[in-house]
Amino acid sequence: YRLQGFQYIQEEEKVLSAGNRVRIYFGITDVGRRDLERLIEEYRAYTGAVDQILKMEDFFSRGVCS
Repeated sequence: YRLQGFQYIQEEEKVLSAGNRVRIYFGITDVGRRDLERLIEEYRAYTGAVDQILKMEDFFSRGVCS
């Protein structure tokens, strides 16, 4: 799997289900956790910038600066 290739997740456990199907459970690695934290920070910065733009639109749409 792609996330395994990036070493973000690793196989934790294989379980044989009643229907003879193998279920594979994965866990996040330290590398994956660090990258997830980086992505969350990037997402928050992006959404914060969008929020600022929307606040400016609201400010201008009320006719305060016209």
